[in-house]
Amino acid sequence: MLMAADPAYTRSVYRRADQGGRYIEIPGADNYTWAGDTTALVAEIQEFLTVARPVVEAERVLATVLCTDIVESTEVAADLGDAAWRAAQPHGGGGSSTRPYVSAGTV
Repeated sequence: MLMAADPAYTRSVYRRADQGGRYIEIPGADNYTWAGDTTALVAEIQEFLTVARPVVEAERVLATVLCTDIVESTEVAADLGDAAWRAAQPHGGGGSSTRPYVSAGTV
């Protein structure tokens, strides 16, 4: 692994010595392997040693669903039917149910 302050120099060395290898330039301002965000560097080393990329876990999200029942609204909705109930609601019955999508889950 070449560790030089000038990325252009490492690219030129690679072009001259390329014997079917792979040149990887990891973005960042740090020139030390132990400083800054080491995730990309560790992933490249792991792939080189094991021929397998590490599995990156998806960002976890906690979602909460709030259901409310206004007094006797369920019975009224059942009596009216779906279409009439939606028509009786502000914004066509979709008011707050679409809000979490618009605000990336933050209400």
